[in-house]
Amino acid sequence: RAVPMRREDSDDDEGSALTVTPGTTGDLDGLAAALSGIELASKAPENSSSYQGVGNPGGPDTILARALAGIAEDASTPPPPASAQPRRSPRLKPFPATPAGTGGVGDGEEFRKPKLVVRYKRENVTPAASAANTPEKGTPKESFETARESFSEVKEDEDGQEESSPAPVSVATLASRYAVVEPEVDEEEKEKDRQQPATSPAIKPPVHRKPRSKVKTKPRDPSSFAAFREMRREQVKATAKASDAEEEADALASMFEKKVSVEDTPSRRGGRKAPARAVREGDDVGVVGLCYSDVMELHEGPSHHFERPARHAVTVARMRKDGLEEKCRLIAAREATDEELLTCHSREHLEYVANAFDRTSDEKVQGVGDIYWTEHTERCARTAAGSACAATHAVASGTHHRAFAVVRPPGHHAECARAMGFCFYNNTAVAARAALAAHPHVNRVLLLDWDVHHGNGIQDVLYEDSRVMYVSLHRYGEGFYPETGAMEETGTGEGEGYNVNVPWTEKGLGDADYLAAFDLVIDPIAKSFDPDLVIIAAGFDAAEGDPLGGMKVTDQGYALMTERLVSLAGGKCVAALEGGYGLTATASAAASTLGAMLGYATPPLSSRRRPKRSTVETLGKIIEVHKERWPVLASEEHQRRFRSALEMTRVAGKERNAGELEN
Repeated sequence: RAVPMRREDSDDDEGSALTVTPGTTGDLDGLAAALSGIELASKAPENSSSYQGVGNPGGPDTILARALAGIAEDASTPPPPASAQPRRSPRLKPFPATPAGTGGVGDGEEFRKPKLVVRYKRENVTPAASAANTPEKGTPKESFETARESFSEVKEDEDGQEESSPAPVSVATLASRYAVVEPEVDEEEKEKDRQQPATSPAIKPPVHRKPRSKVKTKPRDPSSFAAFREMRREQVKATAKASDAEEEADALASMFEKKVSVEDTPSRRGGRKAPARAVREGDDVGVVGLCYSDVMELHEGPSHHFERPARHAVTVARMRKDGLEEKCRLIAAREATDEELLTCHSREHLEYVANAFDRTSDEKVQGVGDIYWTEHTERCARTAAGSACAATHAVASGTHHRAFAVVRPPGHHAECARAMGFCFYNNTAVAARAALAAHPHVNRVLLLDWDVHHGNGIQDVLYEDSRVMYVSLHRYGEGFYPETGAMEETGTGEGEGYNVNVPWTEKGLGDADYLAAFDLVIDPIAKSFDPDLVIIAAGFDAAEGDPLGGMKVTDQGYALMTERLVSLAGGKCVAALEGGYGLTATASAAASTLGAMLGYATPPLSSRRRPKRSTVETLGKIIEVHKERWPVLASEEHQRRFRSALEMTRVAGKERNAGELEN
């Protein structure tokens, strides 16, 4: 039979090496006798080098036979005398030389089995080293070293090979040879241990702690540190209260000089309590109305569209959260009538808006570009225009002094016969015409549009009307929607000079630039026009943070512009929401506008906030365009004011350049 051999790269379990005790016979002798006649078959070719290597100098046909012969020889060896030391590892005698001509690798050479791998570290201590390192007798270490040396002695046989054999030693012999050394203990310590009662180490005696007193124990000694610390805390608290009172007094000093009453008002920023704002006692604000309706939120387009129902919902929620709604009288929202809409739009346009949505189609949102249609579009557009008209009628009739209409969709882009720019009906233009038609004492209306986009629809409808002055502050330039609103567009026919455009050719303008436009252009013309009613197309996309505007007008800027407008027409002012597509920025600016309508005083701009030089230069060009129709712009006093504003921009530029040089 052929016995397959394991190759050199096979995984051998070295951890379970075979251990043979010399002197044992029986099964191993029978196994060696049975295997001595087996002929081993080599799977490797003759003179192959694949079996050569360390530990395998011969071929596979001779390795097993030699190993078995060595095992049988060790098994037949008589046991060593009892005095011999225990052996460290089994060793095999050298194999006889391989007979020549057998064909195995290492033919005719003598082979020795390599030593087995020992998996522990052993230190061979020489007698000299052991004697040198042996500590004094009587210590525990000496007993351990001596015992270890007795089991690690090795002797060599005549051939130079190490031999060892177990030396049975009884426990009594070890006990008689080695003594256990105990540490020395003082007699006094032993006596103390005898006197103390024995306790179980697992059971600890209970710990008795003193209970805490329920009485507050403050030190009576005023010189103690605790008393000093309490005194300092009281002083710090008193100082903080005094400093807060001084700051509040400084902030409101000018207001008290003007005989104003102060009251706490809700915050404009996330519900946090804001500093007190003043309500002027000398001005009779009267009743301020607020108009809104959830119906206008039904017009809902694609989720990514800027003009979305959340604009209305978030603005109303902000006014309610800031406590402004409770100070207003609600005005019922309604749909605009055909008579009101026909003052600005054609009959064909009304029919187009009513029938633009295809109700037979499965699409719930229809339309492309800046206009989308739903089944609720016509109703929402009528409600937006009608709510603006309702707020305007309430103020024009005298039942309300001022009013704010939170409406959507917006309207200032809607032309006479065209819906565009998210707009279907021109809400503020319809409200202005409706007020002129319904109230005989209303003869002149100022319609100011501070939306960042030009109200091309309002200009289209009112371009020839001298009863309504349209003023627009907007960005202007190629590529910015709707690319209309040049300063040269002043009106035609009877409306010549009643269309005032303030085009900003650069972005990033802020409060100082907008208020400069009021100082140098809008205020002089508006006072000369002397309106009976003021309507604000209140688009808040010029606010800082709006995703489309690119301007930096703050809540303070909107409040200050509102104060300028409510000072006209005896305070009769109506604001209607237009644009504004950053939800937080729009809601905050709208709340500031309504707060100014309610009479909350707004601090003026800091003297460091000045308009840009390019802004004043643009306003100078507008003055040149309109000074023929409005002579107030050509007066010496106004020219002096303009030069002063221009000089202030120069000073600001010098300071800025000086600061850059210093840095």
